Amino acid sequence: TIPIGSIKSNKYIENKKEEIYDLMFISEFRKNEDLKYKNNNDGAAQKNFKNVITTYLLEIISNYCKINNKKMVFALSSTRKDKKNKINFQDLINFFKNICGNEINFEKYTNSYDLSTKSKLCICLTSNLGLELLFRHKKILFLNPDYFVLKWHFINSIDGDFWYCGYEEKKIFEKIDFLLNIDKKKWEKILSN
Repeated sequence: TIPIGSIKSNKYIENKKEEIYDLMFISEFRKNEDLKYKNNNDGAAQKNFKNVITTYLLEIISNYCKINNKKMVFALSSTRKDKKNKINFQDLINFFKNICGNEINFEKYTNSYDLSTKSKLCICLTSNLGLELLFRHKKILFLNPDYFVLKWHFINSIDGDFWYCGYEEKKIFEKIDFLLNIDKKKWEKILSN
């Protein structure tokens, strides 16, 4: 076998764009499942729990944007070809509007890779896209407030330069500030370490 990484990521050719967004939030929204009619093997509870975690983090991040006058965009999972018929676009938009208000930004026809080039910092929970962007040297912050349930396979500590396993608003604000304000040279040094 020959390790080649992500075929999807490897075939993407980056076209550098002007960074017009401060933050890009990588959506992991899945339609809320009715637990009454589901058995425990279909992942309904896990999908609902992930939406709860997303809601909690987005309230914090949205608050950060309001306080600091920052612009956030959403990388929508509903625009992916493999999710097009599984995730309703309007359900997704309504989910984000309920949390962040009507002032949300999204580009329905822009793929997540292109959107990341328009963003200074990407924020990820557990999406594989986060790792793909990290390998492309894109600034990214991994947040995992439910680390006691879901452990990342690539990080084995609670806190680091580009990750945080916790739920404290102050700490999340500090991480975002740090990553938005470091220059490319410092970011490359962090990655090499």
